Amino acid sequence: MKLLMCSMIALAFIGVINVFSISTSAAELALSQVQKEKYYQQYLNDLQDLQSQYIGQEVLNVTVANYEYFEEYGWIEPAQFKTFLNEVMTSKIVVSDDAHSSSLARKIVTSITKSFNVTNTTGHIIGRINAIVTPQSAYDSDRDGMVLTSPGTITTAKGWGAGSWSQTHAGVSHWPQGQPYTYFGYSIAGYYTYQGVVIPFTTNFTVSISKNGALF
Repeated sequence: MKLLMCSMIALAFIGVINVFSISTSAAELALSQVQKEKYYQQYLNDLQDLQSQYIGQEVLNVTVANYEYFEEYGWIEPAQFKTFLNEVMTSKIVVSDDAHSSSLARKIVTSITKSFNVTNTTGHIIGRINAIVTPQSAYDSDRDGMVLTSPGTITTAKGWGAGSWSQTHAGVSHWPQGQPYTYFGYSIAGYYTYQGVVIPFTTNFTVSISKNGALF
């Protein structure tokens, strides 16, 4: 699973922005069973073809959604699907701005959201995944400031637009048990499916706390 690092390995997505203009929508394609099977096989062949072109290069290790996905959401002309597939494979993964809440010293902080975008070669954001972390903190007299005392909970959710997100893992990657600490390490993993392309996503990231209790 090849994912680019931005001081962490990351990933995520959007469907509100139409990255590609598809002349014939999937819903308008009236296909026979034989045609559907040929379309699906072509999707798989195109993925294999692109993978062979990018051997040794840093691209996303995407897959084609299962047959049932296209039955539910509609079929796409193979040429258009290959164009989209190529754009997704050559996308870059970047961390976006963090949205967080803070509190005064000696108060328990609430939560912080770490967001991860996938941006294609033309600069459009394909999508986003948000990881919401709710650690616990306490005042530490030795440090005269707030420290994280428990990793709390971590959940993930799809950010913008269309597509679907399936979480496979969310937990703590590093936790110095029983010790007040200035940061915790978290990890999340899953799959984002958009326009029939399945994008694997995994990341490790840290959550830190400032002296006055702000999370970042």
